[in-house]
Amino acid sequence: IFPVACGNVRRSGIKSIWQAEDGLLGDLRKVELFDLDNCPECRYKSYCIRCHAAACLETGDMLKPPSSSCRVARLRYEQSCEREKNYEAS
Repeated sequence: IFPVACGNVRRSGIKSIWQAEDGLLGDLRKVELFDLDNCPECRYKSYCIRCHAAACLETGDMLKPPSSSCRVARLRYEQSCEREKNYEAS
């Protein structure tokens, strides 16, 4: 559950809130890699699937990396290296 209010579905409807250019969700859609703390220089960034809600819950800041995303990115990287090594060996 995302712990931050994004709108009132009774007044605006889910589609309207989701597609709004202004407000929290619009701001999150505009976030780029270099806006995120520690992520631009991370060696696993190509393997990362960040979750702003997890970041907010864990760190209190949607732009900080949650440790769970970092662990999963590292594991995905290692798995990719292992697959490549097995492919080259065959």
